[in-house]
Amino acid sequence: MLELKTYTKAEMAEILGTTDNQGIKRKLNGYGVEYITEGRGKNITFKITKIKDKFKLFCITELKFDANTDFDRLMHFMYLFWNYEDYRGTPYNVLVKVLNDKNKYVSRQTISNWIDKLEKAGYIWTSIFDFRYYCTINGKIKEIPHELYKRGWRAYWNSFEKTNDKTTAYYAMRGEAGGYLFKKPIAEINAFYLNKIDMLIDIINERLSSYGII
Repeated sequence: MLELKTYTKAEMAEILGTTDNQGIKRKLNGYGVEYITEGRGKNITFKITKIKDKFKLFCITELKFDANTDFDRLMHFMYLFWNYEDYRGTPYNVLVKVLNDKNKYVSRQTISNWIDKLEKAGYIWTSIFDFRYYCTINGKIKEIPHELYKRGWRAYWNSFEKTNDKTTAYYAMRGEAGGYLFKKPIAEINAFYLNKIDMLIDIINERLSSYGII
């Protein structure tokens, strides 16, 4: 993440992913970063004087988001994702509904892509041990205890073994648990990135606070 200080060309190249002076300038301009240059060629330095959008810059340089991302919707998603543990563990379509209810319309695929960015950057990892369990029917989803999840699937397989019919087995599951059952692994925070995550949360909270939202 860029700070208000002077960088060498090599440092800027590592952060922005380009070794061309003009390419570095184009990226800084596109990211809304104000700067002053001194020197030429390989000896050029970049003094960062102002960062207009810290959130956008962080997401692009640290998390590798595309510059054309809708950063307003992403920021509201990130606020919920990092500040509310329950939000991180809910199904994607529930995540979408929460944002849509705030007039921040996104698709399930967009949410999936955003979470994938966080995982590829190493900020989170998908647990293979901890899950949350859900029952869905007629488009409505509710969280259920693990024991009810197990009973529902037991009813499904017992019925399927007897009838070899998936529809009959589904109704057995529905009769036991109230609907179709599924589980979702919990997104765990990578402790090695806590400092950067805290920095990101501070940037988000500062911005939303300035909007009077939090």
